[in-house]
Amino acid sequence: MDRQIIDINFFPLKVQDFEFGIYAQKCSSNDQRCDEFDFEIKRFKLQLDSDVEYNLYFVSFEQHDNFTEYSIMSNHNNNLTLWYIYNQLYKNAINQSIEIVFKKKYGKYIDVIYKKLDGGNEAISITPKYLHNKFGFIINFHFKKSPDKQFNKEIQIASLSLNKSGSPNNNYYSDMYNKIIEFLNSNKSVLLNINNLNNINYNSMFQIESNRLGVKKYVFGNGNNDTSQFKGILNFGPYQPYANNPIICFVFRPNEKTLSHTLYHALNGKTYPTFKGMEKMFNFVMDSNNVIGIPIVDFSPEEINKLIIEMRQRAQDRPVIPIFIVPWVRESAKPEESKIYYNIKHQLIKEKIASQFVGISRINNYDNLKWSVASIGLQIFTKLGGSPWCMEVTKNKCLIIGIGQSHKKDIYNKIEKYYSYSIMTDSSGVFKNIKILSANIDKNEYLNGLVINLKNLILNEINQYNNVVIHTSFKLRNIEIKKINEVIAELSKETKKQFMVIRFSDKHDYIGFNLSSNAKTPYESSVLKINNNEYLIWFEGASSSKPNITTRISPPLHLTIDYPKEANYIETKENLQDALNLSGANWRGFNAKTTPVSILYAHLLSSFLAKFEEYNLEEININELTPWFI
Repeated sequence: MDRQIIDINFFPLKVQDFEFGIYAQKCSSNDQRCDEFDFEIKRFKLQLDSDVEYNLYFVSFEQHDNFTEYSIMSNHNNNLTLWYIYNQLYKNAINQSIEIVFKKKYGKYIDVIYKKLDGGNEAISITPKYLHNKFGFIINFHFKKSPDKQFNKEIQIASLSLNKSGSPNNNYYSDMYNKIIEFLNSNKSVLLNINNLNNINYNSMFQIESNRLGVKKYVFGNGNNDTSQFKGILNFGPYQPYANNPIICFVFRPNEKTLSHTLYHALNGKTYPTFKGMEKMFNFVMDSNNVIGIPIVDFSPEEINKLIIEMRQRAQDRPVIPIFIVPWVRESAKPEESKIYYNIKHQLIKEKIASQFVGISRINNYDNLKWSVASIGLQIFTKLGGSPWCMEVTKNKCLIIGIGQSHKKDIYNKIEKYYSYSIMTDSSGVFKNIKILSANIDKNEYLNGLVINLKNLILNEINQYNNVVIHTSFKLRNIEIKKINEVIAELSKETKKQFMVIRFSDKHDYIGFNLSSNAKTPYESSVLKINNNEYLIWFEGASSSKPNITTRISPPLHLTIDYPKEANYIETKENLQDALNLSGANWRGFNAKTTPVSILYAHLLSSFLAKFEEYNLEEININELTPWFI
């Protein structure tokens, strides 16, 4: 089945053509009466009275000195109409005494506080939107954790990530659907009535017919392929072995030596039938020739320096990967533990040493280690320099460059230093390198460096490829995206190659439902075109061969084609397929497939660099290392 009907959480207004009043004053782009995100006054291009063309106006819904009252039709300026709808939502909530949370500065959405729970509030997010030539609302559910509450299992249950028994919520989509419908049937939905009209159809969402991309296929040793990462590694071995005869070093405090033995036996395949061991999976023999152990007193910089010296002495000229047994798990580490972790990582990276950390609580929990040891082994193998698998490429390889940033900010959130880097791969998903693109305290110098270095980076590689695609994240600033697009437009003319710039975001409120299924989960690789250059893609989802959902399926990713602006689906499909495939090239774990590695690795690297800056650690050379940030 290539196509299915997906109901997205967009509710169009029943009446699309309507009139509303504004107050406006003609202005120029240099006038400073309001900034771009002012709540009461904004700037729009309008054609009013005797205007022969569109001019800039200050606009408000309240009377101001020297402002003139006008009546506007909804199709005059879509952005103005969306702002009007937002203001109506806000006023309706105030008039009906409905508790909401909103960001006054931006004025893009409101959160309706639907239910108050011990750990926080159930909220319904309402965003005015213009999709498929219709005005309406994106309506979604999320849980707002109380600031004084720690992230725990109860929070995950309230967020629908886990079910009530604490397991991954395989009914995530049906639960989300029910939350939205429950709100629409409540008395709080009255705030959706614009101009005192019953504006939306509460019984149905907006339907779009989806397309399907191809199934991800993985390539392993000797060119063999499989649709399963784990089975492929087990049956055929890794795609590319490690080199230079590396060794593993277990690092532990004296009273945790037995835990290092527990982890060693698990990695050696002696503990769990679910993991056959490093030798059978990755051709790494866990014996005394390849494995050493070194006790340390504590995690102080002085002790880590001693560790580095001893590891090198015992390893001689062989590369070494230390595996630290630590009393924390990074995701839930306390601030002082987190600082220790990043200090050690930084200290080792300076010496070009990748490392692995495993929490004591994980080792002590039999079932936890059972389901995580395979991914731990996978990460170790990758840091040893191996490539466990790559993606099957059906057409010509495309050069893919992920671009991320990690700007240093002061206590007032003002940027002190601009910093960007690239993650290079291609359609196969094999990690190539990391490069610093630009770093400067001056914004203009930084942008100049970004332009020059990105252009040179592409020119050095372009002869090997027919196509080049840039992957960026929503975190990049508009001026950075603009400069990237300018570079690509210039190179497109110079080289006559095919270029595209795709921006990815998981910070959005879109979700879609397959109402023909009890789980309401769309198929994996489903694609929805929601606007001219915008798509939703399900990087994971239901399977045609296995319709039963056994784990939580994430919402779709939102993709925007920034260059070229007029690309149609046929022109875009191959690059969307590459993006989908790259989500399978994630070497952090088996079945970790929700984000392309070009974006995921950029995000991971950004989080490390931000922490290094936060702890005032010196700048390091991130070039030409194995993916140590996995």
